[in-house]
Amino acid sequence: MNQESELERLNEIMAEFYTALEDDAIERKWKKKAVSLMVGLDHLQRELREGGEVPQAGLKKAVRQAEDLLNQLNRH
Repeated sequence: MNQESELERLNEIMAEFYTALEDDAIERKWKKKAVSLMVGLDHLQRELREGGEVPQAGLKKAVRQAEDLLNQLNRH
């Protein structure tokens, strides 16, 4: 994936996180993990939008971690 498609995927994940955080059934510990990851994702998004350099491997890792946590949230 290129940076533009990675940024688009990050936007989708962030939207899903916001939805998941509104769910009262999700335990607080999972919400805390999601918020922590969202802060990092927000930083990456800003860097990409401003034309900053984000290593492709780091970007892929961030997307993968976000997807994994989102899957965990959806299971709990």
